[in-house]
Amino acid sequence: MKRTAWLWVAAALLGFQASDVTLRLAAVDTHFAAGATVQALPLLAAASAAAVFLRVRRRRRGMQPSDARRQPPNPSRNTPPPISAERSHNRPPAPGARAWALAALFGVLQFCAGNMLFYASVQLGGLTVATPSVQSQAVWAAVLGGLFLRERITRTMVAGIIVFSAGIAALTWFKSAGAGFAGDWGWAAAAGLAGGLAWAGASALQRACLQRGLPLPELLAAGSWTGVALLNLLVFAAFGADVWRTMDADAAQKLLAAGCFNAIAVGSLAQALRSIEISKVIPVIALNIVFNTINGWLWFDEYVNAGTVAGMLIAFLGVLLVQEPRRAFRAGRGPA
Repeated sequence: MKRTAWLWVAAALLGFQASDVTLRLAAVDTHFAAGATVQALPLLAAASAAAVFLRVRRRRRGMQPSDARRQPPNPSRNTPPPISAERSHNRPPAPGARAWALAALFGVLQFCAGNMLFYASVQLGGLTVATPSVQSQAVWAAVLGGLFLRERITRTMVAGIIVFSAGIAALTWFKSAGAGFAGDWGWAAAAGLAGGLAWAGASALQRACLQRGLPLPELLAAGSWTGVALLNLLVFAAFGADVWRTMDADAAQKLLAAGCFNAIAVGSLAQALRSIEISKVIPVIALNIVFNTINGWLWFDEYVNAGTVAGMLIAFLGVLLVQEPRRAFRAGRGPA
């Protein structure tokens, strides 16, 4: 696996960090559904524009003037086949209905189920419980990759998953000790775990769609439109249109900025999943909990103690084990 593939992973990690910090700076009382919808708008716009551009470019290539029009009227002359015919012959087959169905399901898991469960976890237990518990997607990713995508899971990776989970558990325990909220942290952790499962499943569906030949912009466009549309239908049915009255212009601007960063992160993550197994990508992305803890401590005066630092180090060790760097170099296949 090429070294440059991990640049997309780094871009995704930085993009998610910028999005989290911007959302934290917003600090307004906005309904979770309205905020999630506004944050998704930049990704909707970018993916839709890119998808339209790709379709227009494909049509123009297919409609180029045939070489036959420029040939002399001599049917017996041996001439090369038209350029458009060669391109249409070498063009990969269009994605089928199953690929589009998977893209729609990706959107439901990523933008509807995952976002709602994460916000529910935040409301019940605060970020100190929601953020660590939702990073269980690292474990879910390895399980889903092995079960459905036939990805290799070695004993070293299993050990890394266990170590990483222990680190996340330590973070949850020690951060919740100073969170200062009551009662519902168990339900908050459960919602976060379910949200991690939804996001890990979305990542697995991303990779499956890309492997089936669905272009990345069309995948993101179809998924985001489907997920956000379903989210709004559920919100209007449950809460009505009053949820939009809780948002002011300042909050909308910050949410749109966070959405731009998130769009960069999601696109980079999907690009990375073209060539890197999700069981190795998601644990790296899960390092957001480490940076979120540091940023919260330095900039927002959030609770941090020695236990959270130990949990961060344990989680980082788990990430290294899941990637198996030594084994990859010994096998002579380059860095994984």
